[in-house]
Amino acid sequence: MIPVSRGVTVISRALQLGEKVRRPRLELACPLDRIDDARRWLGIALSLGSDGDAGATAAATALLMGVRASKVTDRLVRDIDDERQVLVIPHAKTRAGIRRLRIPGMLQPLLAALATGKEQGERLFGAAANRYWLRLAVRRICRVAKTPIIGPHGLRGTHATLAVQAGVTGDAVAAALGHESFAVTAGHYAEPQAVASARTHQIEVNLDLRKFRRSSAQKKDGASLGRA
Repeated sequence: MIPVSRGVTVISRALQLGEKVRRPRLELACPLDRIDDARRWLGIALSLGSDGDAGATAAATALLMGVRASKVTDRLVRDIDDERQVLVIPHAKTRAGIRRLRIPGMLQPLLAALATGKEQGERLFGAAANRYWLRLAVRRICRVAKTPIIGPHGLRGTHATLAVQAGVTGDAVAAALGHESFAVTAGHYAEPQAVASARTHQIEVNLDLRKFRRSSAQKKDGASLGRA
């Protein structure tokens, strides 16, 4: 049984709301490191998707679900499962890459619209969809949103960074991205500052001084009652 990852719903909440530009490959892999940029980018992608732009819907899927470009474009209609609520990735290089991901509510109607009228074995985004097609769609949205120009890989990094910042556990983020461990996610996708902030927050939770003070106060009150 492939588990359903719910980490993507946190991303949904966190983001709720021409001329080809040649950039170095490294820059295309960088994430959108401003939440306002990511919100604006997603808003435009969803708006275009609601108008029937399959490329924009595929791009929004990459950001909201953290899925690799080829794992987005290769999806068949039958991979939108459980009444259009779950995205199934049945094949991958590693066991961790085979997964079922909960589709965010804002994305469900767009994917459902693309599936309407197609056979179960047809490609969801059309026969022409591939990672290069998706890259062009992502960069087109960047230009409209006036954000830094990134590629689909950068959207994966944005997904990981936002999830970590929102407090999703490392294991959950790694599972959503199809990684065997969070070490891969932290090393190649999530921004180092986001990982450091999440660790600091976890330390604060684990060492919550308010709990310590309450516990100490309760012991003191108990001791006082005992003496009385």
